[in-house]
Amino acid sequence: MRKKILVVDDDVSIHALLRTFLQKDYDVFAAQDGMQGLMMAKQAKPDLVILDVQMPAGGGTSMYERLRMMTDTCTLPILVLTSATPEEALSLIPGLLPEQLIQKPATPAGIREAVARALSVS
Repeated sequence: MRKKILVVDDDVSIHALLRTFLQKDYDVFAAQDGMQGLMMAKQAKPDLVILDVQMPAGGGTSMYERLRMMTDTCTLPILVLTSATPEEALSLIPGLLPEQLIQKPATPAGIREAVARALSVS
């Protein structure tokens, strides 16, 4: 059975790029904000979330925190895709680990490697 990845980013071009990079090996779903992302996480039950934390109104940070609080998703692997520096990203989300970060702009190979690593740990 193919693993499912939920991409949550307010930039639809990021959805298209990630889908292009990942659809060969994974089922990829997309949400444009934190609320939609939380609903899709409950419905689709993804194996991994790729999350932009710098969405309007703190949507990404809030979504990360909520995913960690909910029983169904508290152990769900989350990769943070961000243009923030690693220091900024790590300060935005307490408990975030450096290996959970994907810096924008990211290469297709770098994204695939981060996804494979996150899914192998889960």
